[in-house]
Amino acid sequence: MKKEKISDAVGMIDEKYIDEAMSFSAEKDTQPLNTVPKTRTRHVRWGVLAACLAIVMIAGSVTFAVAAEAREYDAAVEFFNENGLPTSGLTRAEIKEVYRDITTNRFSYGKTADVILRTVAGYEIRQAEPTPEELETMWNGNRRFKAREISEKGYDYRITTIDYYTDENGLRIFVGAEKVVLECYLDKNLLWQVDFHDSLYDSVHTSAGTAVWGAEFDISSSDFGLTSWLARVDDSGNILWENKLNHGFTSESVAAVIDNGDGTWAVVSRGSENGKTVLCISQFDVDGNELSSKRSEIGNFGVGKAVKLGDGYLVQLGNYFGAVRRTARLVKLDRQGNVLDNFTYEEDGVDYYVTDMAEFGGKIYLSAYAVPTQKDAGGRDEIANILSYIW
Repeated sequence: MKKEKISDAVGMIDEKYIDEAMSFSAEKDTQPLNTVPKTRTRHVRWGVLAACLAIVMIAGSVTFAVAAEAREYDAAVEFFNENGLPTSGLTRAEIKEVYRDITTNRFSYGKTADVILRTVAGYEIRQAEPTPEELETMWNGNRRFKAREISEKGYDYRITTIDYYTDENGLRIFVGAEKVVLECYLDKNLLWQVDFHDSLYDSVHTSAGTAVWGAEFDISSSDFGLTSWLARVDDSGNILWENKLNHGFTSESVAAVIDNGDGTWAVVSRGSENGKTVLCISQFDVDGNELSSKRSEIGNFGVGKAVKLGDGYLVQLGNYFGAVRRTARLVKLDRQGNVLDNFTYEEDGVDYYVTDMAEFGGKIYLSAYAVPTQKDAGGRDEIANILSYIW
């Protein structure tokens, strides 16, 4: 037997049976010889001798296996304790198997999923058994990330938030985000990864490297406004600069960064000022210097996608009225950020929703869908009529 199999076997044997076997081998045969026929006595003695020889042959292996099993079990228990993993409901052998499954990065043992899922904070949601890849992601810091496939062609990014936990009175408590990891891929190959703070929103590749942006709560302000920031990362993964946007807004959030093609960026943001919503177009050079900015009041609208259109830009606006959202309004801007025109996709009895925009060959391509206007949405702005028909 291989020593691993012996160790496993020993680990599944109840300790009382091991003790009984050890004491039995030490007992002496006190039965008088004259009560047993000679042939029987001779047979028994040869059997005992054979058993003794067998015991002598395997005693070394078993002794080694018992010691190895004990060491592995102690290591497994220590591993569980260090990582706050629960051992309740697990046998000695299962604890060791989960320990091996995690430390070898297999994540394929059935009990491993149960153990890891019991350490993830939040409410339980019944779903299919997690895959080994999903388990590995959970284990590596209980990460929150945008779980989607990386594009096969071109530049793409993945944002992974690594949470920080603390142990208090045996409970694992979520404290906050320790850091955010931004990964850059080209043709699905990882180029670089850098760490940012917990307010990273998005990124895009430009001719001057990668533009990265986010926003932080301003705890010094009585209304807890948002202060946006913008950063540039070169194609080797070096953060060249990171600047905060300062346009005098109570709150400001970046919606998009557009490569102008001349070494400058247009930053499209939404600001709040004296209860009014403002669309802001700012121009930055490759060194992070702000060249200009232009504000335009847009009413009660949010700012969505934005693309370059000729020498200017096309920006998507959207809003919510009650439970109903509208996202099919577009505004055309010049290079300085002045509003030149606006368009709304609408039709009687139909609601349009724009989900993405792209510029190619001087043309703008929209990704959108339409649904019948709901008579009484009631919080079900796209399927209220269907629900009403069913019920």
